[in-house]
Amino acid sequence: MRVRHLCRHACAGIAAGLALSAIAGCGSRPPLAPPYTGGSQPSPTSAFAGDWRWIQIVEHEDTRQVEVEDWHLDDDGERLSGSYRRRVVVMARGGLPFSCNQDVWYQLVTDYQVTGGPGEEGMELRETSAHPHPSPCDDGKRHRASYRVQPTGPEELTLTSEVGRQVLQRSSPAVAVRESHRAAAVPTAVPTGVFTWRNHRQVADLVRVEHESWQLEQTETDRVAGRYRRSVTVFHPGGEPIACAGAPAYRYVDEYVVRGTLDPSSHGRRMNLEEVSYQAGTSPCMAQATRTLDAGRAIIYPDYLAITWRGRNHQILARQTEPAGPGGG
Repeated sequence: MRVRHLCRHACAGIAAGLALSAIAGCGSRPPLAPPYTGGSQPSPTSAFAGDWRWIQIVEHEDTRQVEVEDWHLDDDGERLSGSYRRRVVVMARGGLPFSCNQDVWYQLVTDYQVTGGPGEEGMELRETSAHPHPSPCDDGKRHRASYRVQPTGPEELTLTSEVGRQVLQRSSPAVAVRESHRAAAVPTAVPTGVFTWRNHRQVADLVRVEHESWQLEQTETDRVAGRYRRSVTVFHPGGEPIACAGAPAYRYVDEYVVRGTLDPSSHGRRMNLEEVSYQAGTSPCMAQATRTLDAGRAIIYPDYLAITWRGRNHQILARQTEPAGPGGG
């Protein structure tokens, strides 16, 4: 494409030269060409370089999906190279938690590397690598796409692939987007920090709300220790008194001590976890303050701790960026 473009300009120059010769043959002096200023023509890839953003909102019957892509492209005069980060936030419309993370929303993040240049049908880009951020809601599988790229305005870039068309809008400031791509690498999955878990369910004619706040610390290279506080509130949605409590609601709080051992064969991604002691709260609706200690196996994600307890019960703890309040509920 670039060769044909240059040829077109060269042919136009030859035609102009022939025309001037014809004029000179008729006794007229051709006008002087403007002086050469040393300026260079833009490269065929310069219009594609810079920072771009694409946003799409998809409404389904049960979910609302927000997709955002932030692109950065560099050109060297001949080729394009760059990257983009794709973020997909999925929200439950009816408030029913997703089973993958036991929450009403989840996010999928993937970093892509791209490269391209002039092709048979114009400028082309292809994805060379894809790096999904680990998540219990993501199977990690990605299909690498190829795009035909065309500027459709001074601030627009249209990408066409086998699955459809998307229009990127030029974004600013460029440095901020580029630095976010460099600095926001795939987060590290560590078993320490503050985690929370919530559950809300109907039991007969009562509503049971459970909340847990966890604090875990690494005591040795392969050892983790901590505790969590579990609060349970049971109430009648209609405000009617619960017979055992003599009130429309009752609540109790338990404290647990836990410890974990990292699995060396999993490169720090899995951990054996067990409850070692507890202090049970009291309630007029519980005959005795006894609990059964449990044990399980946890998968460590950057934002979650996915635990499978004995009996195949699953619990997804969400990492908190700020410490939870005392008791967590």
